[in-house]
Amino acid sequence: MKKYNIIKCGIMSGVLAITIVSSGCSKDVDCNIDFEHVHKYTNQDGISKYIQGEKDHVFSYQRQDEYKKMDDNLKIICNKDLCDISDNKEYFLNRVNKVQPSREEYKGEYVYGLYTGYAYDYNPLTEEYEYFYGNHTGYHYEKKWEHISLDEYTRNPVRDITYKIKLYRVCEGEANFRYFDSIDDIDENYKYFKDGDLIIKQTSETYYLNYKYQKDKNYKLN
Repeated sequence: MKKYNIIKCGIMSGVLAITIVSSGCSKDVDCNIDFEHVHKYTNQDGISKYIQGEKDHVFSYQRQDEYKKMDDNLKIICNKDLCDISDNKEYFLNRVNKVQPSREEYKGEYVYGLYTGYAYDYNPLTEEYEYFYGNHTGYHYEKKWEHISLDEYTRNPVRDITYKIKLYRVCEGEANFRYFDSIDDIDENYKYFKDGDLIIKQTSETYYLNYKYQKDKNYKLN
């Protein structure tokens, strides 16, 4: 019975340790600021944001000496885990300028390798050579999406890849977001972002570059 309790205790201690580590929060650190405030935290990617509490680090973010007096807007910014563009100009511009519109074509070609389909081959289930549906190795026709330049013409179906910039504004006790097509379109009131959803990828419906061909084919591809 004692042995069982020791093992159980050990397992529970291990689970607790994993929970503490996975929470990403370290111990509190001393702070002599005598009014409600929040410290700036920065990670290795150079992203900065304000986080409530006095932890040495929160997940990958390390506490800095810089702080701000807490107010209603800052409370919303912290609760929504938002980053201020003015504190992250270089990072923001690098992320936004890195993505560019592109195009893909649905291209088919004969390739050699493993595929699933109908073919005349050795069937391990019947132990005979026959025409059956299953796994085969050999040349087969395969279609896949491949990148092409925006000025390249193809008779194959195409789709366009574009990106939106998702930004937030804090107004009247709320954080509202809006999508922008480019930096030039950004409304100056939308000056916050979340690192996880700053760039939103969008894929268009499938179409043909030749409008007449598109109309005749009425092509649809999921």
